[in-house]
Amino acid sequence: MSCASRPPTHPRLEGVVHTLWVSRSAPEHHWEHLMPTGRAQLLVPVHDGATQPPFVQGGRSRAVTISTSSQAHLYGVDFAFGGPVVAFGPQAAPIVDSLVPLESFWGAAAQTLRRDLRNAADPTEGLAHLEVSLAARLPPTDTEQTAFALACEQLLRGHRVGRVAASVGLSGRRLIELVRSKTGFTPKKLARLGRFQRLVGQIDSHPDWTSLAYVHGYADQAHMIREFRTFTGMTPTAYWRARGGSANHVPVAEETFNTPPRTGPYGEVQEAP
Repeated sequence: MSCASRPPTHPRLEGVVHTLWVSRSAPEHHWEHLMPTGRAQLLVPVHDGATQPPFVQGGRSRAVTISTSSQAHLYGVDFAFGGPVVAFGPQAAPIVDSLVPLESFWGAAAQTLRRDLRNAADPTEGLAHLEVSLAARLPPTDTEQTAFALACEQLLRGHRVGRVAASVGLSGRRLIELVRSKTGFTPKKLARLGRFQRLVGQIDSHPDWTSLAYVHGYADQAHMIREFRTFTGMTPTAYWRARGGSANHVPVAEETFNTPPRTGPYGEVQEAP
């Protein structure tokens, strides 16, 4: 998969958008598990024959299995935590582990965005247009949201709620309330997702599972395995054997499916293998 990405440069996107990216080719495998990051996304399929409308993927707390066909040409936005609430309003907060058409928030402008991205001369022009289109719909830079996004990144790195709250001038209770209302997660869930992401990022060709469990703060190897199963539905060893070149995109062999999988409108497998 060929992918280009960059951070936003428009000042209105500070604290709202984490990364803008575009995929220009699908991988050789037809199916893959996407690992959970907790981060919401805006996805705009523009490949030839694409029928899926642009959509918002809420932050995921568990792995999903998808068709890779849309990655042939796909624009995406990885939001900062709390960013969808700024971009789309409070109704965007509860869409954890679910998909919502962008049209629900933008109306006909969602299809206009897809048309313009499809007609972009190159990825650089497309990403610039995507950034400007988002920024045009946002209020002026929200310093409170910027501080909130930074606080969530600290929680993701495993910092304690009290310490993080103090760093942004909030009580621990108020930070917990804000995290729940703006992301749909608890601070503890964000911390667990962050620890999981750090773990998969350090699984190499010869993993020492006991050492990895210790380094990442799990009580023991059994605890690490339980957490891994909760987030992915597989053991760490099964993940290690299957993963390809990306920690968060794990190829799924065709023979995994007893029958052709049934997929939803966005290529997500509705019946797990």
